[in-house]
Amino acid sequence: MAERICIVDNSKVGNTTGGSEESIKQILHFLDKDGKYQVTYISPHKLPEDIPAKRTLGGLITTSYIPPKDIGEQDVIIFNNPDPSAYIFLHLLPEEFKSKTCAIWRTLPESFFPVLPNSVKGRIFTSLFQKFQKILGNSVNKNLVVSSAVEKSLQQAGVPSEKIINIGEQLSNKYNSDIRLNNKENHRRKYLEPNEFGILFVGRISPEKGIDWLVKLYENLRKNIRFQELNEFKKVKINVVGPDDSSYASFIKRKIKRITTKTEDIFKANSVEIEFLGNKKQTQLQEIYNVHDLLLMPSPAEGFGRVTVEALSTGLPVIGRAGCLATEEIINSPPYSIGTTIQDIEEVTKEIFDLINNPNTLQDLSDKSSQWACSHYTEKIAKDRLLQAIN
Repeated sequence: MAERICIVDNSKVGNTTGGSEESIKQILHFLDKDGKYQVTYISPHKLPEDIPAKRTLGGLITTSYIPPKDIGEQDVIIFNNPDPSAYIFLHLLPEEFKSKTCAIWRTLPESFFPVLPNSVKGRIFTSLFQKFQKILGNSVNKNLVVSSAVEKSLQQAGVPSEKIINIGEQLSNKYNSDIRLNNKENHRRKYLEPNEFGILFVGRISPEKGIDWLVKLYENLRKNIRFQELNEFKKVKINVVGPDDSSYASFIKRKIKRITTKTEDIFKANSVEIEFLGNKKQTQLQEIYNVHDLLLMPSPAEGFGRVTVEALSTGLPVIGRAGCLATEEIINSPPYSIGTTIQDIEEVTKEIFDLINNPNTLQDLSDKSSQWACSHYTEKIAKDRLLQAIN
């Protein structure tokens, strides 16, 4: 059994709550809690105090490029969500140690870079990343993937299926539906008025996250709410959670402002609003997920829909973008009907108004969402699949 595990990671674990960073923190906590493993974490970045891992090998401040001299003492060497620095590390690793290596892939080529996937730049970057997948994927002993979508991308890049193991995403049970089931209204008023239907987006405000889709939805809702005879909810509010201080976020806000001005004379258009809430801590996200009525997942490509699963864990149904394999894998999985994937923005608008006017359907989706998440993504399932793969 592997007891000494070395994780090589170039992500800034202490500075962000992205999927890769959250997952590696979860893996470290899994291994620490088990008590059987000695974990060394190799990274060029400063680590937060709550990371349960030895910081260095050989008594040196380590980088993610050069293997320490005593790396051979490790039973397993894991590259987390590798970038080109992982290949440099692997290339410098003595040949006899390469049988100990594995890579955990979390990202699709289309979503690795902050550009529109279908743009010229996006296609060039995607092609380059696929070549990197092929080179590193065939050089390590095992490739661990977090979803069928990532598995398929490695196969398309030229990595043999026998070198790939699907371990699923490493998630804890940190989100639940307690607030939704108990005293939800007291929390809801922080973010929504009593007569507002709450739509939520959580993620980076970045082109690869499909924010253009969110902008189009906002415009479409404002143009079409005049045709609706809404029941309980008379207004629609889109709340956007995520860092909003980038130049791209400023560009999106200007676009939203122009749409608001252009549509403000349309009857009832001002019943649809959008607000940017900025970045939020985990405790705040637990509350935010629970008080909203619908999550919008507009990404055209994801390695794994972590936000989707977090939302479902709190009983929040999801509308995702058709063609995003990771989202489809989650919310279209039988026997549960826990959401839908749609490509056409007109159809998304129609679906939202249908759910507003059918509260029983919405409640049924909410109940099934939390049931599904609790049976598919638990801490025990995640840990068991990881340990089985590395041993």
